[in-house]
Amino acid sequence: MHISVLTTIVKRFVVEDALLAPAGRSDERMEKRLAMKLLIVDDNPVVLEALSDAVSFFGHEAETAKDGIDAVDLLISKRYDVVITDAEMPRLGGIKLCRFIKTHFPNVRIIGMSGSFASAEFKNAGADVCFSKPICMDQLQDAVENRSHALPH
Repeated sequence: MHISVLTTIVKRFVVEDALLAPAGRSDERMEKRLAMKLLIVDDNPVVLEALSDAVSFFGHEAETAKDGIDAVDLLISKRYDVVITDAEMPRLGGIKLCRFIKTHFPNVRIIGMSGSFASAEFKNAGADVCFSKPICMDQLQDAVENRSHALPH
């Protein structure tokens, strides 16, 4: 399938999921507009774009990195409130990135996401929250805005 078609499909689900949230959630979202700065790290450009769009929809600012090495460069030069990272990426994966962040930037909230195995590994590396892909946008917003404290899965 062509990448632009995938991007359109993923964006459609992101927006529909946000728009079809239970009644009352949209008011809650509007009230909670303390914009945060997020770094989204994934080697899949479709996922990066979809999550970036979702985070922007939630009222926050997002930057992206294609792997852990690029993320480290950004973390050293800028301040982030939250990092959302995939587990498996080339050069430097999300588990090692999570350890780096917790060592050097302990106040940054980390949301780990994986299509496979990584919940226990993320927890051991210091992640605050971990999700299996695909991610429900309401759960992602709750995790980003620190309303979800547990490591599900």
